[in-house]
Amino acid sequence: TSAVLETYLNSVERGTLLYDSLQLKIIIQKLDSAGFQLHFHATGDRAVRASLDGIEYAIKVNGNNFRRHQIAHANLPNPDDISRFRKMGVIANMQLWWMDNSTYYTALLPSIIGEKRVQQLHPFKSFSNQGSLLSVGSDYPATPLSPFEAIQKAITRKDIDSKNEHIIGEKECLDLPETIAAFTIGGAYAQFMEKEAGSLEIGKWADFILLDKNLFAIDPMEIHKTKL
Repeated sequence: TSAVLETYLNSVERGTLLYDSLQLKIIIQKLDSAGFQLHFHATGDRAVRASLDGIEYAIKVNGNNFRRHQIAHANLPNPDDISRFRKMGVIANMQLWWMDNSTYYTALLPSIIGEKRVQQLHPFKSFSNQGSLLSVGSDYPATPLSPFEAIQKAITRKDIDSKNEHIIGEKECLDLPETIAAFTIGGAYAQFMEKEAGSLEIGKWADFILLDKNLFAIDPMEIHKTKL
């Protein structure tokens, strides 16, 4: 279950961490010292904070080796922790498909964590505004592999084909250039490959795709229909 700082609604439970904070700090410090780039899966503000605290401890002991550690999901981060990603060079590996205006987010989750925390669940824009580097993972097969559905959701925060105009956390919508960058140069940077791939520049690999639509010229709600 997601580890959270405040209890779930009508409960005394705060979720479960796989490691206590001291254990985690020691593990992270040793792996960082040995040269590993770490990839965390953290859902919930307590899990995200525990990951950041561990990385901070490793930097304090080892110095900042700029391993480009990643925190995948990183959902529901405490607002005070968002700036820590940029300060420590931690990559926010986001699942952009995960936020929409379906009943899962408008009805189910508010009954579990409350409306305020639902609004803070996937702060894509806040990460971008703080200067954090965004990379993207699909979380396939739990969610679709298609990047076009995820791009559409990131900039609309609506379910695919949704007619509902209600948007949860509208200020957290990314714009199209930010979203494409997260899928391209962001992914390359996360793999230490930004000098070879991730953007169309002289001297880089000529990796590009041809789409049947210009994403910048169509209704954002049509992006999911894009084909190679």
